[in-house]
Formats: sequence, C-alpha cells, structure tokens
Amino acid sequence: MSVMNVLVYMEEANKQLISIYGFDEDPDLPSIPVCVPDGVYPMIVDGDLLEPKITKEIVDYFGLIPDRKKKGLKSVLRLLKKTAKKFRDLEHEAKIIRHDKGDYNYRLKLEQRARLLIAVRYRLAQLSNSIHPLKQDRINLMLPYFETEAREAIKSNETTFRLNALLTESGSKSDQPNELEKLIEFLEA
Repeated sequence: MSVMNVLVYMEEANKQLISIYGFDEDPDLPSIPVCVPDGVYPMIVDGDLLEPKITKEIVDYFGLIPDRKKKGLKSVLRLLKKTAKKFRDLEHEAKIIRHDKGDYNYRLKLEQRARLLIAVRYRLAQLSNSIHPLKQDRINLMLPYFETEAREAIKSNETTFRLNALLTESGSKSDQPNELEKLIEFLEA
C-alpha cells in the first residue's frame, strides 16, 4: 500500500469517526478525532482499505469512547456518587434516630433511604444512554435490581432487617463498600 493510500485511508477514517460517531475534533490538530489511539486505526476499518468504512460494532468492540460519552459518564457518576453519599448519610441518621426516637422513626428513615434507590433508576434513564455500552449494560443490570430490592424491603412490614440490609452483602461490614459504591468503582475503572 502506498503512502498516499495510507493518508487517504487515515483521512477518511478520521472523517467518519468525527462525523458519524461524534468524536470531538482535536483543537490543535484539525480533522483528527480525540480519544483514538493510533494503533487502533488498522483494526477499526471494515472493507477495502481504499474505501474505508468504520462500523459501530468495530468502534464498540475496541471500546472507543467519544468525548460526549465521557461527559455522559461524568454526569452518571456525579449522580451515583451523590446518591451513594446520601444513602450513607441516611444510614447514619437512622442509627442515631433508633437510639433516640425508637423503631418507628428508624423505619421511616430506612424507607427514605430505600426510596433513593427507587428514584435513582429513573433519574439515570436519560443519562445512561450516553455512555459506553458495557458500562450501560452494568447500570441496566444493577439499578433495576436495587429498585426491586428496595420496593420489596419497603413492603415487608415485619421487621426493619431488609431495609437495613439494602445494598449489603451477607457478612460484610459497614465500612466496606456497598453494592452501589461497587458499581461506581466499576464505572470509574
């Protein structure tokens, strides 16, 4: 393949990454997309090298994330971190209330904590569509699970055990990350 063909190939690949897949253009290097490692180029093109065509499957397979998806992930993480902090704060408040005001108020505080898990799924519905598919899949798996557990815990009127155990693995300690915090760690990796 001649040098000219390689230049045409790279130029077309860059154009498609920017125009079709939404990669931001490098401000210092016009018509060069941000976030695409050089070594990936030979592998992301489908078909004839003289007429390169980049497919969504290939972009997804190599985990290329346009800048707008990174911004979407930041928004998702910000919301999840805020929820995780509020979840921990309510847990702490519930423990104080239990000692000062009794089981009824303790249960109300735990139910408030459970409602956070129900609400976060719906608040993330729009945001999670703008992130990498693997991370979106994990969110789509975990948040409905959190919501279901929270709803069932609220419905169980016998004890506060299920409400208190939300997001905790059997045998874990209170200083260990809960399931929501583990999801955040996964998304940050």
